[in-house]
Amino acid sequence: MDDGSGRPSTRHPSAGQPVLLNSGDMSDDNALDDDEDVHSDASSDLVEVSEEDICDSFVTRDGRLFHSHGSLPYPLPADGLEQHVSHFFRTYLIWRLKVQNEVLKALMGSICPEMQLVREVLASGTGRALDLCTGTGQWVLDMASMFPNVKFIGVDIVPIQTRRPPRNAQFEIADVTEPFRHLDGSFDLVHARCTAFSVSDHKYPIMLREVVRVLRGGGLFISGEFKNYPAFPSRRAESADPNVSCPSFHRFLMLTAQALHRLGVRLNLFHKIPLLLEESGSFYGISRRSFQLPIGNRHPEESNRILGSQAAEIFINFVKAMESFLRSSGIITREHLQELMRGSIYELQHVNGLVMDYDVVCARKR
Repeated sequence: MDDGSGRPSTRHPSAGQPVLLNSGDMSDDNALDDDEDVHSDASSDLVEVSEEDICDSFVTRDGRLFHSHGSLPYPLPADGLEQHVSHFFRTYLIWRLKVQNEVLKALMGSICPEMQLVREVLASGTGRALDLCTGTGQWVLDMASMFPNVKFIGVDIVPIQTRRPPRNAQFEIADVTEPFRHLDGSFDLVHARCTAFSVSDHKYPIMLREVVRVLRGGGLFISGEFKNYPAFPSRRAESADPNVSCPSFHRFLMLTAQALHRLGVRLNLFHKIPLLLEESGSFYGISRRSFQLPIGNRHPEESNRILGSQAAEIFINFVKAMESFLRSSGIITREHLQELMRGSIYELQHVNGLVMDYDVVCARKR
């Protein structure tokens, strides 16, 4: 239906209603798109959001742009200081998340750990995969390029993904802690990365129940979370204490954890995920791998120095992005926060042997 503007007419979504931000080629003969009616119990309620509607997804606070969904705790901004923006509200490429995606690929050796298992799962089922808290959607885009015959759907609460994805990729605006619109057993793979800041502690099991529901039998769940705790694995015990070796950055992370705790968010989510999977009784073959991400260029191996320099920039931008949230929390004065941020940035650039652990959990649905 055309409203005279040359673009399809749209409706503002009601509260909790999933919204289609964009999709690839929507031609009638495209089987990858036709299967939406088969695998979704709400495809008729899925409305496409216009560029004007996108503005409603954000609010301004302390001169920064944040998501406007009141029930989700995610504290980081999504504005020009976090993004490279071309044609605002058309192409969002959040710099920090984009570089983080590349760093994690280099750290793990691929876009996904256990790639052989991923290939087997995607080749033997529904031909569909779901990415929760997709952010910029770069994981979806990378996977869609690698698996052109698989449909990838990325879900996030804010529309920060490309407006022109490939034909086998689709992005939707939805709250991942509310019931998914998709039918039971409609996905081979569900991927959830860096959700700790977005999903409160008591809501992760709710999200996990939906993951169980939409995964087919034998389907694969992959979780990836940072430990958010600095470590020095190459040092002796006395110098491996972050209170001694990087006191500012360690205190910054502890204050962040304290402020987020008030919102029901606990940064030790990485520790709980395997237990939650076991307690659900719905998974088997639960495995856990920890990858050590070097931070800064003070590492003996050149490859770690290059990767560490990129990782340091990610965490430096994280420190800067958290300023508004921590200042509004009231747990630290503005002057002390500025001093703590300066110290953290210095340590991220200059401390030898600093790493941050990244935990990946894989499990198959019974």
